[in-house]
Amino acid sequence: PLGEIWKLYTRSLDTPIQTWLNAPRRLLRSFTYTRQQRKLAQVVLNKPAFDYGAETSLRQVASDIKHHLFFQEIDQSMYLKVAQKQILETVSNFLEEHHINTDEFRQRQQMLLNSGIINTGTISNSNLIGSVSDAQVAMSVASAIQPAAPGLQA
Repeated sequence: PLGEIWKLYTRSLDTPIQTWLNAPRRLLRSFTYTRQQRKLAQVVLNKPAFDYGAETSLRQVASDIKHHLFFQEIDQSMYLKVAQKQILETVSNFLEEHHINTDEFRQRQQMLLNSGIINTGTISNSNLIGSVSDAQVAMSVASAIQPAAPGLQA
């Protein structure tokens, strides 16, 4: 028991002692870093042609907004549909947890996911997809969210 107490005692003192012994080194490191930053700031002020680094990155130069392969376009569409499905599923689960009837919401969710009515382009007042506009879809989804009658659950 006395040996275990000694081990606990040395362990509990080890961290504070190390902290005290390393404090001067940490203070010196902080002072040195601050001094280096001040020197660098003076160089920048006194030398207008200071090299701040590359103007563009290799990633920026290599990236492109156009699809070069058919699979890139398919991947974009797939990931967008996955995100849309997850959002609609989350909203539906939230409504069900709060005892809101989701029958019509689920029907419209299936219509949106299966018919491709969700707009993937720029949203504007005159943007129509098929015969259903963004405003009509939004109003139809909003009208599907109605509280269930008391005592009834979705």
